[in-house]
Amino acid sequence: MEVDSPAGGRRGLAMKLPCTTLLTDILGEMADNEAVVVRRLHDAIVAARHADGGWGYGADKAARLEPTSWALLALLDCGIRLPNSDLSGGVSSLSRWQQSNGLLSDAPHGMPNLAFNGLAALVLRRMQEQTVVNAPGDGHVETRLLEGIRATKGVRTGASTFNRQDNRLQGWPWVNRTFSWVEPTAWCLLALKKARRATSDGRFDARIDEGNRLLIDRCCREGGWNYGNSNMFGKELHPYVPTTAVALLALQDHRSAPEVSRSLRWIRENGNGESSGLALSLALILAHVYHEPNEGLERCLCDEIARKGSPANPATTAMALYALTGSHHAAAAVTI
Repeated sequence: MEVDSPAGGRRGLAMKLPCTTLLTDILGEMADNEAVVVRRLHDAIVAARHADGGWGYGADKAARLEPTSWALLALLDCGIRLPNSDLSGGVSSLSRWQQSNGLLSDAPHGMPNLAFNGLAALVLRRMQEQTVVNAPGDGHVETRLLEGIRATKGVRTGASTFNRQDNRLQGWPWVNRTFSWVEPTAWCLLALKKARRATSDGRFDARIDEGNRLLIDRCCREGGWNYGNSNMFGKELHPYVPTTAVALLALQDHRSAPEVSRSLRWIRENGNGESSGLALSLALILAHVYHEPNEGLERCLCDEIARKGSPANPATTAMALYALTGSHHAAAAVTI
């Protein structure tokens, strides 16, 4: 990644990076054990990059949208000077996957995963915030992607006889023409909120309002979120850390809502209760956004990686890298 010259000239992709955000400075401020883990995660992400600029779910797997998005986000925000080809290759992957409806699909003739599309939109928005300039021809990728997200809705049905929820509300499905789920709704809702704040585009308002109402409607009775429903056939369903973390990220501008308050209380008590890199990373990212104490989560995540090694899934590796460097970038990419 090139740094702008004093004269302001750019060639290809460029990012303005203050020298205080370089990885060496970040590592120097960390405890020794945490610095070792962060360096290990960084090296694993760099090694997992494909020649075409994307990342897959393994070294021998084709580049996919989720790991490519998380890897780009982690490397953008932890202050690493990437060569031009590394960043432009990642952006080119996103552009290459864009369909005529604006959504991204990383599999030939496959159906776009809406959760990962929301995440990719956040990455593209962060590139704009970091003054990264898209490669020629890629300038409309974000605009078209946001329009595809705005236009996609989960299936709407009538009154339910087997659970307590408003099935008229339409959030986002995992794939088109299916029912709304918590995680894709949260990621797409957050992406539209970030875009609206940057562009004041009123076209997003109706979808944002409905997405807010759906997540609040699906909140579990004890706080937190299950995957899609809060109850079924008279039984209250249990919340999970990853789903609760992403829902709270999407509702960070509704902190006074009772559902948000009790869900934040639930994750304070249970955030380190799921010992996986995915759950701990998302809980730690959430703590950065909500300015919650996070030393315990950092310690748990570092211990998990020190014990098991870098996650086999590059998406989780990049997520952990993003989470553990959060005190330096403040999780700005997912903060409204």
